[in-house]
Amino acid sequence: MNALKELIKELEELSKTTDNIVAIRISNDDDYFGEPLEYNITTLEELNFEYDNGFGVQELYGYVLLDDNDWLERHEYDGSEWWEYKKYPKWVLEE
Repeated sequence: MNALKELIKELEELSKTTDNIVAIRISNDDDYFGEPLEYNITTLEELNFEYDNGFGVQELYGYVLLDDNDWLERHEYDGSEWWEYKKYPKWVLEE
């Protein structure tokens, strides 16, 4: 799977584009074990690579922050990975 194409597809499903992205932080480690990172992605260009999104270990960890205070967060279950859309609570913005 191409990581950039996967992200663009997810954005399209949310009626968003790469223009809505304000920050990217993706790595190959959830930083829990403090091991050296193979990659530390902060730009769309760096996300243009192939990875194995099938069952096995999680390969991508991180977040993509959007201009409306929402974000995409990387999740994994039983070796399968995906982007999960998170909405910033409106009541926080109203205060």
